[in-house]
Amino acid sequence: MAIHVDEGIKKQMYFTISASVFRFTLAASYTQVLILVPRARIFAQYAIVGNSVIAIIYLCSAWTPVPATIVLWLIASLLGDPVWVKLTYLDRRASIPINIEHTAERYGCFIMLMLGESVLAIVTEHNVDSWNDFLITYFGFWIIYALMKQYTGAQPHNPDNHALRVSNLRGRVFLYSHILLGFALIGLGTGLKMIKLHSDKHNEISTIDYHLFAYSLVTALVSINICRLSHKFESRNLFVWAARLIVILIVSFFEFMSNGAHFHAATVIVIFALLVVCLNLVDTVAGDVTVPDDHHAEAKHNEKRIPHADVKVEMQMRHAERVPVPLVRRKKGKREFVEL
Repeated sequence: MAIHVDEGIKKQMYFTISASVFRFTLAASYTQVLILVPRARIFAQYAIVGNSVIAIIYLCSAWTPVPATIVLWLIASLLGDPVWVKLTYLDRRASIPINIEHTAERYGCFIMLMLGESVLAIVTEHNVDSWNDFLITYFGFWIIYALMKQYTGAQPHNPDNHALRVSNLRGRVFLYSHILLGFALIGLGTGLKMIKLHSDKHNEISTIDYHLFAYSLVTALVSINICRLSHKFESRNLFVWAARLIVILIVSFFEFMSNGAHFHAATVIVIFALLVVCLNLVDTVAGDVTVPDDHHAEAKHNEKRIPHADVKVEMQMRHAERVPVPLVRRKKGKREFVEL
């Protein structure tokens, strides 16, 4: 899929066959879940049918005309997974418990991967042979790093305050905001790459590249703060949230007012970088990001998982009763084990 994704419609057969094989592999994996995990069988049935239908749609699009191929791809990508996942939400028998800490970590890793892809889009394929390229690369990386700090600061230190633990609605908002944030980060890195590429010929920024970059940046900022709102913090300072809203509105209005017309490419990136850094300063003054100490709530939460001392002793005694203690004797240079 990755090899032929840039060729798109030109070699649609290779891409669609790869996508269908990937979906059939997912269906086979869920078949293993169906067999080995009894409580997840209903969910696995939905997943097997959903991924198989999507695989068939991709496979059929390999031999269709270009307009029909585009329609089938849209159906498979936009309607495929949401439909069968929504059915699992409606069927209570398909509801299975999840490991919240593991799920939150996986989504965090997903965002880190998207941030890495954005950095790679900036620093690869084009040389930094002018001050314009240097400023776009440097301040573009500055923007991505600032977004990373905002994302990590939007997560609560106490696992009990996480959106996935608070309510189902907040958990879904948390999950969907990550999907939107991932798309925004990819668009942000691509926009910076296109700005750098086209600014090699003329220093003025093109409208299409500017819109891709600016819209993606605004979407990323809004997604991060939606994710922050989904969690349960100990306190929320209205003045801090007002300052965050003002900075995001300034970024949005600057995008609409300037429209990228007759602007130096590096100047636009520097202005946006300074605005994003201002938003980071607001988060720093807010005090949401604190260094955990020895008495932090997360440490207390982890201490609750450790068995009590009496429980430890009882477990050790039971283990000693089950496992025979070997007595080692030496007899003519050999070891002889005798169970007591």
